[in-house]
Amino acid sequence: MLGTILGVGLTVLLPVMLAKYALLGALLLLAMLGFVLTSRDPQAPTTPPAPLTLGGFLSPLRHRDFALAWLTRGLVTLGYALGTTYLLYFLRDRVGLKDPAAGVFQANLAAGGALLLTVMLGGILSDRLGRRKVFVIGSTVVIAAGLLTLALLPTWPGTLAAAALMGAGFGVYLAVDVALITEVLPSAHDSARDLGVINVALTLPQTFAPALCALFVTSLGGYTPLFLAAAVITLISAALVQGIRGVK
Repeated sequence: MLGTILGVGLTVLLPVMLAKYALLGALLLLAMLGFVLTSRDPQAPTTPPAPLTLGGFLSPLRHRDFALAWLTRGLVTLGYALGTTYLLYFLRDRVGLKDPAAGVFQANLAAGGALLLTVMLGGILSDRLGRRKVFVIGSTVVIAAGLLTLALLPTWPGTLAAAALMGAGFGVYLAVDVALITEVLPSAHDSARDLGVINVALTLPQTFAPALCALFVTSLGGYTPLFLAAAVITLISAALVQGIRGVK
């Protein structure tokens, strides 16, 4: 979230498009060099690992609780991405802001501030109460409330309120859903592989969300149906979390 805020803020300040991308490229290069210069490769294993197959990689999805955790995370990520990917164009075309890029920056500030307030609190409360699902479900509903706000209140104050709701919900979700996932991993021996499968649910929806956003905006009724669909997808995720049996 901090990277998003700083990235949007820096690109808003630079008037020339070439300078924007040059800055992003330079920052990525510095980050890569920092890692290369400060990290050493671990000792190679003496025995080669077993060959990785697609079936072996996806085998954790045969476990019911893990598959539901994977699906729910994918749906939440998709709903959140549908609500944020076209925010710049929503502020320009529907809200009518004169400087939509600055609006995106301010909305990210609202979301980031709310996220920082809830991410630690949600994790601490979940640990103390020994419960995961109620926090995951509750935070998902809050994210959906933010998406519904975008759909039903397409104004600048409505956008800021929606950003705060989505950030607050996503903060709790990020903290507690990770804990929930670690409790439904099928195998302690293959935990790294299983977390890699879970990561697919985080990255794959963000890959095709832009195409879905374009489809809604150009062919399926515009921004209101887009945000309504995102809210419905997110609420479906909340309902499916109830089916995870191995976690309270």
